[in-house]
Amino acid sequence: MAPPKGNQFWKYCFNPGAPRKYKGPEALWEDCVKYFEWVEANPLKVERHVTYQGDAKPYWEKRPRAMLNTELCGFLNINTDTWANWRKTRDDLSEIIRRVDDIIWEQKFQGAAADLFNSNIIAQQLGLKTRTEHSVGGETLEEFLESLDPDVPDDVPESE
Repeated sequence: MAPPKGNQFWKYCFNPGAPRKYKGPEALWEDCVKYFEWVEANPLKVERHVTYQGDAKPYWEKRPRAMLNTELCGFLNINTDTWANWRKTRDDLSEIIRRVDDIIWEQKFQGAAADLFNSNIIAQQLGLKTRTEHSVGGETLEEFLESLDPDVPDDVPESE
């Protein structure tokens, strides 16, 4: 059934839209600290085996868990788009969000540097690259290839 014409029901709406999940930075910081504590309290467990006199026994090795922004967002019950949007639009939360992002970045970097995490995976996630430069006789590979004459290959004999 359609509302009657000329209605003004919209005037009775006290809170259009969903209420804010975090009204201030303190509440967000507290929940982020809870996530950090959860990461520390819940390491990953990897099954290993030790062999003594031909007898292999399994045991569980505890490995630290890398902090992830996606995991944090799941812990906070928000999606990553919301986190990115808050960073841009919520001036009251942006400082906490930057601090949390820095803490997560630093934890992953330090863990990879100490061989606690797979450094290749962490380097990709952090956007770190290593550049390898190849040279031939002091020239870079690009310079060497440019100096070659593309019309005359060296290893092909001339035909009669």
